[in-house]
Amino acid sequence: MTETELDGLLRRMATDEPAVNSEDSISWRAYREAERLSDARLLDPLLVRLPGAKTDLRIAVYFAISHLGRNTRSMAVAEALVGQLSRERNGLCLQFLLDDLLRLPRIPQAELIAPFAEDRRACVRESAIATLGHCPGGISEAALVQALRSRKDSRTVICAMRALRTVGTAQSASDVARFAADAVCEVRLTAIWALEALGGPELTPLFIAALGDRVANVKYNAMRAIRRCGDARAVEAVCRRVAYLLSHPPKIGMYGETEIVIGLSYLDRHRASNMAAQDLFDAIATQKWNRLNDEEKAYLRRDIAFFGECPPPMPPVEIPERESWVEAEWTLRNRLARNDDGGHPE
Repeated sequence: MTETELDGLLRRMATDEPAVNSEDSISWRAYREAERLSDARLLDPLLVRLPGAKTDLRIAVYFAISHLGRNTRSMAVAEALVGQLSRERNGLCLQFLLDDLLRLPRIPQAELIAPFAEDRRACVRESAIATLGHCPGGISEAALVQALRSRKDSRTVICAMRALRTVGTAQSASDVARFAADAVCEVRLTAIWALEALGGPELTPLFIAALGDRVANVKYNAMRAIRRCGDARAVEAVCRRVAYLLSHPPKIGMYGETEIVIGLSYLDRHRASNMAAQDLFDAIATQKWNRLNDEEKAYLRRDIAFFGECPPPMPPVEIPERESWVEAEWTLRNRLARNDDGGHPE
């Protein structure tokens, strides 16, 4: 691509157009073209166009460089893009730049990204936290924990816990656990979800408490966390929860791996040593099997040997169409009117 062609591409990417269908937009087509850039020699020509460029053009250049880094898998391109963080001052450009880093096969120099996790601008702060969630290592974890401790707002806390689920270790579990009883539902929900990956058996009492939350999704995440890392202390609480769900089915359909399936998967590990768990299994197999939906039955037959011999699903019953019933009724009436026995012997 020549310098003239590159200028034309960037100019089309930064075109300000009236609202139109995306596929008919000049800028949309130009961005799709930029996604295919794969010549590493374009890096320097792109970088020299940044100083003094307007916001839309800088955003276009960062986008082009990120796809160049993805397609070439060049660390030089990745490092050049990360290096622009220290030069960029515009909040919107910083947000796009941080988001663009997520396209790179590997994000280098997390130490240059970490300070932005404390930025006063929420859009920059949240993008930086999301990017750190793709940079495993102590620098990223420390920056994310600091974002939790400073707690600028609930969204920052939620973003940081989501990132820690991916790059955090057991060392950050205690900082996340502080939010498991937060007043904001989404914060509690995310904290339990993150602790499923970060925690261990020592958090079993916390997960048991979360099973009593007033929000169903928090209970679901708590059940998942108990299955993954809970110890035998949770058996009674899980038995009560599963028994309750069997007696109070949800008003809307639940599909896939439901809370009942998750709870029974956990209880199966403790069934041999806990009579309450064994009694629940027996009750389900003999009395409450039909309270499960078809997907739950399939999960249990496949994953838990105890339920492998439970009754197979009944074949579907063929119900005649309404017209068939009407036709049969008229045939019967006609036969009665003719005193016709239908040709059958006495």
